[in-house]
Amino acid sequence: MEPFSPEQVEFFNKAAVTLPAV
Repeated sequence: MEPFSPEQVEFFNKAAVTLPAV
């Protein structure tokens, strides 16, 4: 499994925070 790029890490972090709140 390839390591994520900083952009992907930031995107997933935002999604992880946003989705459960919806």
